Formats: sequence, C-alpha cells, structure tokens
Amino acid sequence: MIKLNEAIFVLLACISFVLISSVAAKKCEEGWFGPECQYKCRCQQSCNPEGECPDKCEDGWFGYKCQYILDEYKATTNLSDEDVTHILTDENENTCINIEAEAVLIDLESLYYKPWIRLITQNPEGLHGLNLSYFKEDRKPVVALWKYEALIRDNTVDIHIPTHGFISSILLESKESLSICSLWFIVGQNAAIKQKVYYSNSIINQIDTDLPQYPPASDGVATCNKNDTRYGGTNWKIVMEPSYVIKRFKLFVNDTR
Repeated sequence: MIKLNEAIFVLLACISFVLISSVAAKKCEEGWFGPECQYKCRCQQSCNPEGECPDKCEDGWFGYKCQYILDEYKATTNLSDEDVTHILTDENENTCINIEAEAVLIDLESLYYKPWIRLITQNPEGLHGLNLSYFKEDRKPVVALWKYEALIRDNTVDIHIPTHGFISSILLESKESLSICSLWFIVGQNAAIKQKVYYSNSIINQIDTDLPQYPPASDGVATCNKNDTRYGGTNWKIVMEPSYVIKRFKLFVNDTR
C-alpha cells in the first residue's frame, strides 16, 4: 500500500520528467538549434537538430558546431618578408612552415583584446620550444614566452593570449624544430544573437522592458531588410542573458535610409 506522501512524490517526479522531456524535445525553426533555439547554423550545408555539420563550416566560422568567428590575417616570414598566409590557411596539414628556421609574423586585420589562436603542427613535441610575442598598438613587443594558457590535444594547440590591452600582431618563433601547418585566429562567439534589443527616441538610462523591441537587430543576419519600414528610434539597448565579456562590437547598418 502506497502512503499519501509517497504518492505525491511519485506524481511530482512524473510531472518533472514530462517537463524536462518537453524542453529537450523543443523543435527549432530550420537553421537554428539549442535548448532555446538560440544558436544559428553556420555550416556550408544544413545542420542536424543538434547543430552538427555534415561537412565544413561557412567561411569565417570555426570550431565547435561552427560557432566561433574567425578573422583574417597576413602571415610573413620575419626576415625574408615572404607572404606565407596561404600555407597556414589552406586547411592542408601537409603544407607547413618550420618556424625554427625563420619566425613568422602574424599581422591582424584589427586590434583585438585577449584573443586566442589554434595551431596545427606535425610535431607537437616541438611545442615546448615555442616562443610567443605580441605587439600592442604602439608596436612595442611584449614577450610572453610560455606564460599563457595553452591546451594541447594530439597535434592541435589552443593558445589564449593574456594581454592587458589591445594587440595588433603576433610573432611565432621556436628554439626547436616546429612545423606549423595551420593557424586560425579566433575572435569569439556572436553573443548578440536572439538577445532582447530595445529602442527609444530618448536616452535609455535603465532596462525598461516596456520599451518596444526590434528582433531583426539580433537575428544573426548581416543584411538589412529594405522592405522593413519600421522606425528603430535613436537610442538602443541590448540586454545580455547571461552576462558576457564583450571583445568587439560590429554593426550592420542599412545605408539606404
């Protein structure tokens, strides 16, 4: 015989199970995935419901489920000034550069704060001889040596650059034989997608959820809908949930208005 409190526990457990299953089974629109459908598919082909790609990421995207933004750079040998960018970005692990013979300078497209890079090498044992220097805006080098966070998996190493300001370029050199086959410069994730964006014609001093929202501002699409005649106001506020460390802002504006 089941006691009353035991019966209530069983009932609550069943209700909880149904609710959890319902959340996990939430169906997203095509091209979106995640528990709240907050992640946009960045595959060259369509994603599966979990966001996995059958092939490669879209150009400019990288990493886990293609959710990290890549940025372009120019790579040159430090002494001969030979452009070797194509060798490091061709996604071919058989075309490599030995940086023991000559260091490689990575000039970034913009200034960045605490970025991270991913290296692919044929001989990971040589990573212990890797020296990393980065240059700030004034082009003065700061030698970091091995005093940065690095995660090594097989022939892949992820390096987080611990800067206290913005950097413009990175110098890679090694005291041992080290062949670099690929180098990816990762900016971060697009944290603005599906966030709530409010607008007003006056200054917004605090979060006011009674203000009108403009969902297209955070839909992950870089182009504007020219047929959208709604007026977006003169002041905007985006509310981030959860909180993020923002490294870069990038705005896409419809210049026809």
